[in-house]
Amino acid sequence: MRRYGIMALSLFLTGCPGFGDKTIDDLNTVGMVTYHGQIKAILDARCATCHAATPIAGATNSLHDYESAAAEAERIHARAVIEMTMPPGAALNAEDRALIDAWYKSGAPEGSPADDAGAALDAGDMDGGPSDDGGEPDGGGASPTWDDDISPIMAASCAFPGCHADESASASLDLSTYAGYQAGGTNGDLSGGGDPDESLFMDHLLGRSGKLLMPIGGAQLPDEQIGLISTWLLAGSPEN
Repeated sequence: MRRYGIMALSLFLTGCPGFGDKTIDDLNTVGMVTYHGQIKAILDARCATCHAATPIAGATNSLHDYESAAAEAERIHARAVIEMTMPPGAALNAEDRALIDAWYKSGAPEGSPADDAGAALDAGDMDGGPSDDGGEPDGGGASPTWDDDISPIMAASCAFPGCHADESASASLDLSTYAGYQAGGTNGDLSGGGDPDESLFMDHLLGRSGKLLMPIGGAQLPDEQIGLISTWLLAGSPEN
């Protein structure tokens, strides 16, 4: 029945900007949207990497269970639905935004933990997961790339002469190109093997493990940018 509820919900998402030509009250008539029924799977797939039980990559709060998600429901709604700035670099698709909107506006109900497994399957179908017919994902959860997402951050904060660009690059680390990132610098590889917790890049961006905070002399990069870089590292640091 849950899958049919989601299919019915999608029929509303066809008209005006936002969620179609129906109001959120109309969306709520499809059936109760709950944390365990739909929202947990979305948060686990798209947010919990950084917003884990112990947050990483500049995240300031955990979203790993109902209590933590419910406490942050207003912020989740604002960032993921209204501003569409989270997850950084790859906003949720319309269906997932509508589900979070309905959940928040109905008081962030918990639902039953028994619903978790089926909800995870539904979220995978909606947000770029494998389709029932074995086809390719729909691209809704595309990973950030160097060309589209990371290079502009580097150009604005790191990759200029005297810092990390050209032949004068500090620590022989040139972040003006993808090849320079891959080559690393005098301190070695930046990627941490795809694990942000082990990444020298993240060590410097967060000023952790005794490493000098980068950019030198400036404020730490915004949480959105650090989260984007963390997500990119987890995806294997794709170029394009």
